[in-house]
Amino acid sequence: MQKVLRYWPVAIIYSVSLLFGWWWSGQSEVSELHEFLTGFMGSFLILFSAMKLRDINGFAERFSTYDLIAKKYWWYGQLFPFIELSLGVLMLVKHTRGVDIAMIVLALVGIAGVYKSILKKERLYCACLGTTFNLPLSYIAIFENVTMLGVGTAMLLIAR
Repeated sequence: MQKVLRYWPVAIIYSVSLLFGWWWSGQSEVSELHEFLTGFMGSFLILFSAMKLRDINGFAERFSTYDLIAKKYWWYGQLFPFIELSLGVLMLVKHTRGVDIAMIVLALVGIAGVYKSILKKERLYCACLGTTFNLPLSYIAIFENVTMLGVGTAMLLIAR
């Protein structure tokens, strides 16, 4: 039970994002599912990026231990929280297929890097919440990326 409780910050972000998605979908006359996913994913990306922006250098250092791109290009780790924030804002302000595709690409790269590290049994810390919380790199990080992949794919399929 204690292992599950250490992931409470992730559960809070998911819960707030779900509530925001529900609220967002009630504000529009367009497809409720599309608007729910827009609100959910926009707030999800903004909240996760906010956690990373608290300590960009620490995030970038931690992220580079397992992300396939950040391992090769140090600047990508510095840029990633801003990419995530931009996608979240664009999702809410001017949602396009390009935003969905960018989110899918980020998710696929994220899944590959995390999965590779898990298979190697590397004992690393997850950077999904920046450096505020010291969560071990685990399937929670894959779940975060699978959420992005699933929502991005769904939104492409139900595009208005």
